[in-house]
Amino acid sequence: MAAHQTDFINPNNINMQMDRLHPSSLCIPHLFDLIRPSIGWELSNLTTPDIPLALAAVWDDYSQSLYFINMASSGMQSSIFRYSDLDGIFYSAYIEGVSAPSFIMPIKDECDKMAKCNVCGYRLFAVGVDHSVLIIKWNGKSTKAKVVSTLLTLEQNMPLSRTNFARADNKGRLYGGTLSRKFCNITASEGFYRYKKTAGVDLLFNGLFSTSGVVFNEDLNKIYQLDTCTGFIAEFDWDPKTGDIYILENALAKWFSGTGGLADVYDIKVPGISGMALGGPNRDIMYVIAGSEIVNVYSTAVVKQITEGTSIFVLRGIGAMGQPSTSLSIKGQNNDCNKCGSH
Repeated sequence: MAAHQTDFINPNNINMQMDRLHPSSLCIPHLFDLIRPSIGWELSNLTTPDIPLALAAVWDDYSQSLYFINMASSGMQSSIFRYSDLDGIFYSAYIEGVSAPSFIMPIKDECDKMAKCNVCGYRLFAVGVDHSVLIIKWNGKSTKAKVVSTLLTLEQNMPLSRTNFARADNKGRLYGGTLSRKFCNITASEGFYRYKKTAGVDLLFNGLFSTSGVVFNEDLNKIYQLDTCTGFIAEFDWDPKTGDIYILENALAKWFSGTGGLADVYDIKVPGISGMALGGPNRDIMYVIAGSEIVNVYSTAVVKQITEGTSIFVLRGIGAMGQPSTSLSIKGQNNDCNKCGSH
């Protein structure tokens, strides 16, 4: 049966031996296709401003850009970022009236399919802020973005909870979870949610510490979810057509943490790595982001301030190709180009 408001199974009750890796970002072999041996990979970096908590890296094919956020931003400090692979320029903006977003993702629009149509002058994005997912508009270059509307609100009865991480599948459905403001120093009670424009938001299961990564594998009918606090990656049976997650034989998920072996290790010798995405014209470049602050996930204290280095690192020649990028589909916003300027 499909999971719906289901209590989450405790991974400690599963009879499996696993190492606790405490990963900060999810990158699973099924996320991309191997295209050649990773021989002679090259590392470079991009000069960026100081970004304390750079998180939630996502690649966008349409703009050929890497997007991510600064979860430690406030006021008029830059909180959303875009690196354009087309012109090699790094852009940033603050969101008017908003601090500390947790993720950013493009909104699907018919304008995305027609490069000749640019009547909007901006694009719509979904961002996680506090208990809500907001819709903002940003032209990708201005230093200010504006809130358009609130898409959904989660866990208002849990004042310490906030949105944490979310991704869209190729049908435009959103999957994501929440995080306590105390980070990992809580009883596991956070939720994992799905949003569909035709049905709104559903709680799929709860009992988590956090959701720090989500990826999809349509070939295997799987969805993967990372909980940084436990170091576990959960593998779920998933129906790409309906978007449902399935419970089989009273077990909600398979859990693993490095037990499948490592295909490759890229040691870039940078502390504070917090996200990655495969992008570029052929989706064969790995972009890695790192914040300038390392935070203890139990005390929430900053334990190390990194003064050297940059926020974006670029790996080429890794022998892998990413899947096409995805964007969120929301009711009432997937307009044709002639209506695009009416937002």
